[in-house]
Amino acid sequence: MVAEQSGSLIAPYKPGPDGQLRPYLLLTLLGVKPGLEVEILGLVDTGADRSVLPIDFAEELGYTVDDLEPREVSQVEGSASAWVAKKACQAFVDGLPDTTFEIEPVFVAGLNALWGRADLMMNFKIGVSERDRQLTLEPN
Repeated sequence: MVAEQSGSLIAPYKPGPDGQLRPYLLLTLLGVKPGLEVEILGLVDTGADRSVLPIDFAEELGYTVDDLEPREVSQVEGSASAWVAKKACQAFVDGLPDTTFEIEPVFVAGLNALWGRADLMMNFKIGVSERDRQLTLEPN
């Protein structure tokens, strides 16, 4: 559940794949082809330069091989093979459908979704309260 309070959005932590409450946020991504819309729960990650999605979402969002550039990327566990989108898709946060922004996702096998600094955090002022186990988002 997402609650709006005095112009900002308060989103309680959600359980991740391991069941632990963490700063996960539900975004809706509008694919690069008309009519494609995918809801994705991702971890808000201040250490991620860009948003990262599991490779399975590339096809669901309408990306083809020609739309993706293979690249080696650095991550916590070392380097990994990735596919960087050459064109952006649109996204919005659950509860803020009128505030859309662009994401040029990086697709990687075997990872959960991560929302990064170059897109989500460029469009929102984000506060993280570990004590209250909630995120606060304020559109820029």
